[in-house]
Amino acid sequence: MDLIDTHLWLMNTSDFFDWSHDIDSEEHYEWLATEGENRYRENVENWENQLRAEIEAAAEWARSTGLPLATTESWAVIHYTDRPGLDWEWVKELCAVGTRAAAATGQWTALSTSNFCGPQFRGMWEDIEWHQELTTTVKNASVNY
Repeated sequence: MDLIDTHLWLMNTSDFFDWSHDIDSEEHYEWLATEGENRYRENVENWENQLRAEIEAAAEWARSTGLPLATTESWAVIHYTDRPGLDWEWVKELCAVGTRAAAATGQWTALSTSNFCGPQFRGMWEDIEWHQELTTTVKNASVNY
């Protein structure tokens, strides 16, 4: 392929997640549901800056190779399962930061707003205004190719 397909999440680009347990374990899902938002809210600026730095590093890599970027899964966390009482606001907040930052680089020719945009993630799927706003951001982004 003549593009770079990168998946950038706060979880794999920073020390946000305590990797002392397996990422595919029930323990991981529980940690995200009970501790994820608290960890994020304790240091929002730090986490958002780390995510932006990784996005800019990917954009610079694309610039230096002359290849466009594509991202189909991205920005906040992975393995956040939808269930009653689960708060999606902090995840949407991070995804919006990532989407806007990536769109602003001019390097992404394919850009997702989140890896949770399917209808099985009702907490995110039902926020039509959020989707419309970020889709507009993606559609209006200039691409340097």
